[in-house]
Amino acid sequence: MWAEAISVPFRAPVDTLVLHMLEQLPPVYHSNFNKSPGTKEYNQVVKTPMDLSKIKDKALSFQYCHRRGVLADVELLRDNCRAFSAQRQPNLPPMADKLVDHFREQLEGKRAELDEIERNVGSWASKVQGSQANTPGASHPCSPPAATNPSTPAAA
Repeated sequence: MWAEAISVPFRAPVDTLVLHMLEQLPPVYHSNFNKSPGTKEYNQVVKTPMDLSKIKDKALSFQYCHRRGVLADVELLRDNCRAFSAQRQPNLPPMADKLVDHFREQLEGKRAELDEIERNVGSWASKVQGSQANTPGASHPCSPPAATNPSTPAAA
């Protein structure tokens, strides 16, 4: 998804993206952005910011147990875009919709692989036990619950 050209506006947090875009423009165009909404207004509209770099970081730090979590964050990115950009930058929400559609297609195309990974993620997480850098270990939410000791049978 990151490699797709349509992902470019969604790769970084909104304020970073706007600053980067302004830096790329010749100074004569900067005056057009004086009235653009700032980070404060964005934070009033968007309560849970999401971008592809955050999704990537969450994936690399094992914060997703299932593809539904990743899809939920991609959809949150789209919903935030719709809420904030629909009137300000009307070209962005359709791009976000296409990004979600593309991601769903990718998930569907890898369904069998993902099913297998998701079946095993809990047992893998408990076996690793945090022994390697950036691995979840037994305390990770994807790990199966710890086995409980059976209670001592009651005396007859």
